[in-house]
Amino acid sequence: MKLELQNIGGIVKEKVELKEGLNAVTAPNAMGKTSFITALKVAVLSEKEIKDNTRFLNDFANSGFVEIDGKNRTIRRHGNELGVVGKPVFNINSKSQLVFAEPDNEFLDDVIKGRDIGDFIEGFSDAKHYKKFLESGFYDASKEIRRTLVELNDKVRNRSELQKEHTASKKELDKLEKELDKLKPQKEKIDATAFGKKTQEKKQLDEKVKEIKDRMNEIKGNIGYNSKELPKLKKEVSDSQKEIDKFDTHSAEKKIEEYKKEIEKNEELVEQVRGELSNIKLQIRNVEGAENLNMDICSECGRPYDEKQRRKRKAELYKSQGIKNKELEEYNSKIKITKIEMDNLRVETDRILFDLTGDVKTKSNTITECEKQIREWQGEQERRSKDLEKFNEKLKELKKDLDMKSQTIIEKYDDANDKVGVAQAKTKQFEISINDLTEIEKEFELVKARDDFLKDVKVYAEQEIKRMKDAVKTLFNKRISEVYNLLGFKNFDSISIDEGYNIVVRRKGKMQNIDRLATSERVTIGVIVMLAGKEEYLPDFPFFILDEITTAYDPVRFSKIINYIKDKTLYTIVSTFSPSGDKIKVEAKL
Repeated sequence: MKLELQNIGGIVKEKVELKEGLNAVTAPNAMGKTSFITALKVAVLSEKEIKDNTRFLNDFANSGFVEIDGKNRTIRRHGNELGVVGKPVFNINSKSQLVFAEPDNEFLDDVIKGRDIGDFIEGFSDAKHYKKFLESGFYDASKEIRRTLVELNDKVRNRSELQKEHTASKKELDKLEKELDKLKPQKEKIDATAFGKKTQEKKQLDEKVKEIKDRMNEIKGNIGYNSKELPKLKKEVSDSQKEIDKFDTHSAEKKIEEYKKEIEKNEELVEQVRGELSNIKLQIRNVEGAENLNMDICSECGRPYDEKQRRKRKAELYKSQGIKNKELEEYNSKIKITKIEMDNLRVETDRILFDLTGDVKTKSNTITECEKQIREWQGEQERRSKDLEKFNEKLKELKKDLDMKSQTIIEKYDDANDKVGVAQAKTKQFEISINDLTEIEKEFELVKARDDFLKDVKVYAEQEIKRMKDAVKTLFNKRISEVYNLLGFKNFDSISIDEGYNIVVRRKGKMQNIDRLATSERVTIGVIVMLAGKEEYLPDFPFFILDEITTAYDPVRFSKIINYIKDKTLYTIVSTFSPSGDKIKVEAKL
């Protein structure tokens, strides 16, 4: 397999030929070993994975390429990002963590540090789609529905109390109507007398008085109901206002100021690192300029130095440049993350205050409207009282001709009739309130059904996520056992991923977490898990890459692993240090 590289990492131009089996990539430090592995990443990673890794491209070039057996993949600089031309030479499906055993491998780092690998396992299943679904607005929708549910529940929770009051009101009305029915025949008998017959005016006055009293009773009922609701509304407004007063905006503002200071600090560090990078780039140009002019003195200090010293100086500068580029990426990333956290805090603070102040405003408007209605009704009540007083005076004149007994009956009847009117208005108001609550309860049941549905969806999605992750875990465990047994290691009885997605080993009949093992053992296990994953998910991918830092932990074990890999993979690539030479070499042995 023939590879041609240009402007990848520290490599300006290089041609390499790989042969099936073991390929040991050797060179002194800072002479291209890491850049060669970077070239393989450029060839196989997705555009999304390459975009933010500006270190993949040589700092002094705007474009570079990797060509494998005539298939080209080009990267170009676009500001702080890289653009990619061409499809991956080999499709790796975002599973590079299974084939690049190097310090940058996050999975390998998690294993070495004894962290759980649940996220790594999740990435190999369709569980990520369910998780994305839950995180892309589902939780917010559920939260909003639950908030609506609480609001509706506050409105309907007093239904039983309202129903009791309505029942008591109906009983009272029935009792008053029975008393009125008892008096009605006597009242009708009086109305049938000569006095009753001769005075049509009295009947008209009675009707007018009744009309006024009915309206006054209705007004009393309305005023009574609103007067009862007002204290509740005022208490709710008071409670919401207390929530606003209690809400700690000071802490949020203090935290935002801390975020701002952190951003300013990192921006200063960015400027500082950029200045250092500019200085390093200037030194590199001076070294390369002296190299092109075959100068045998240092262009910076004027001291004589030979080709070997120049190469060493150039390698040191490139290494420093790489370190500074990484620092720049880290500081920019910290700024970006801090800005997101600061914006999220602002949005959440504003949302909480908006909800609380909106609630206070709505209920305050309701109180204002309620008080306005009470004032209007009281005004009408006052006018009606004056009308009633006027008509009652006329009735008194007519009643003077009635005997005391008849007058007593009429007064009892009128009093009973008044009480019935008030009770009817009160009962009617309860019925209106209950009917309103019935509509609210229908809405409550609908929202509750939605909430229950979303809960079921969440439970189902979480169960599916676990089921899918467990299916991947089972596949990995099966492959891990196969690979471990084929390697012929005897250190452990078994290696597996447990229910909590931690790697555990059984040794001498006892279970041990991986963080209890030596670093060399953890690295070995990490690579074994990678091999298990590659054989399950990337069986046809032609490369497996081992960095010298990884293999250095336990050369004896890794010689076995390398022999195993080269029988399973077309091209096993191992980077290794060489004390001599000025560029990378590829050999068929370590």
